[in-house]
Amino acid sequence: MSEELLIRNCSPTLAGLKTGNMFNYECFSQEDMKNDIRSINERLKSKGIVILPISFKNNRAYVYIYRPSSLKRDLENEQLRIILLGLGYPVDIPNKCVVKLINKMRQESSFPHEVGLFLGYPPEDVNGFINHREEGCKAVGTWKVYGNVEKAQATFDIYKKGELLTSMKIQLSGVHNVYNTLAVVSALSEAGVDVEKIKKYFYD
Repeated sequence: MSEELLIRNCSPTLAGLKTGNMFNYECFSQEDMKNDIRSINERLKSKGIVILPISFKNNRAYVYIYRPSSLKRDLENEQLRIILLGLGYPVDIPNKCVVKLINKMRQESSFPHEVGLFLGYPPEDVNGFINHREEGCKAVGTWKVYGNVEKAQATFDIYKKGELLTSMKIQLSGVHNVYNTLAVVSALSEAGVDVEKIKKYFYD
């Protein structure tokens, strides 16, 4: 797995904006997938980021990259805890929650509806999707919004800026350097600095 692929799919998590990301990529064997994951974990463990395998099928590897500290914080949310407790998750043990989610994803043909809770989506929106599906949906972006549209849209805008910024040809090598750059870029973006100005700075 190339660093470019990792950054393109996971920049919000790398920059600390999001609890986690899931994505798939072309991979020729399960052994290659294991080697990819081992290599990435070695490079990112000092940043508090972990990548785990979900599945391998038809030369596609599906993985989950996340921040354990962010997930632990998320699991303190009362509404999130109620949702996961109702689904049998051991909410006081984050690692076991992740194991249960991955096992469910391996066993079921479709995504468990609660998967958004492991990606940093608002519990009220995940709960709305679980209970109402299309009915009552107020907006659609990275996820379907059933609660606070204004807050969700602000988050979507930050993610969109991040996607634009990851298209930059940053003159740095190594995922650690890019990680640090993304953190700076995210802070500037959240502070309201124009995306084009940030891009020009890093281009120059």
